[in-house]
Amino acid sequence: MKNNITIVTAFITRVNNRKDRDVSWYLERGKKILSSAVPKVVFIQKEMIALVQNIQPSFNHYIVVDISEIYLFKYRSQINNVVTTNNPLKDTIEYFMVQCNKTEWIREAIILNKFKTDQFVWMDFGIYQFYEQEFKENIEKYFERDLTCLSMKSHNKIRFPSIWPIEEFKNIDKSKYSVLWFFPGSLFGGNKKNLLEFADRMKVKCLDLVQLEKILLWEVNIWPEIYFECPDLFDLYFGDHSSKIISNY
Repeated sequence: MKNNITIVTAFITRVNNRKDRDVSWYLERGKKILSSAVPKVVFIQKEMIALVQNIQPSFNHYIVVDISEIYLFKYRSQINNVVTTNNPLKDTIEYFMVQCNKTEWIREAIILNKFKTDQFVWMDFGIYQFYEQEFKENIEKYFERDLTCLSMKSHNKIRFPSIWPIEEFKNIDKSKYSVLWFFPGSLFGGNKKNLLEFADRMKVKCLDLVQLEKILLWEVNIWPEIYFECPDLFDLYFGDHSSKIISNY
């Protein structure tokens, strides 16, 4: 069967100061995605391309980016974040900018449509970690199997993994939490039309946050608000921080 999906991912470094994962950690896991025979558009910094450009060249299209080109970056001086987080070295404003730009990279990949597919899927560059945590052997085999199966699927709505019951979002005391795990954030996809609408709505939400409230948040804290504005846009399935995020897609 023909691949029906373009995977979209990004490898942007130096956006935070976390000590547990360095550039080589992400690069090692990102190569697992790049090695698959599934069409991919990869947004990557210039200095990283030489490290990956010979991996499956027929299936990987690279677009050079820099964090300064993210639309939210021009508001950097206006953002004065005061968010509750147990990991301030990771949860920087620059990190939030990258997370909130996933929908913009999806938009750019759709407009380009390098591989002429009808479906697009966002996939975090380090998503292979979930397979490492779950499987003790044959990790690459299971990962490639699930990527191949995903690449053949088609969804009319935005296919979105969900962890916490989404109905609880309206009643939850958000002051007790930092990041909200209604959606895991590492994967979502669907058809071009709905993904572009999702990108439009996400951009409006982010600009409201930075211009009106002078803050920025995790993308997963914003996405549930969009869901309740237009629930018919989405098709939810159970997918947590495990292989189910891909296999249940």
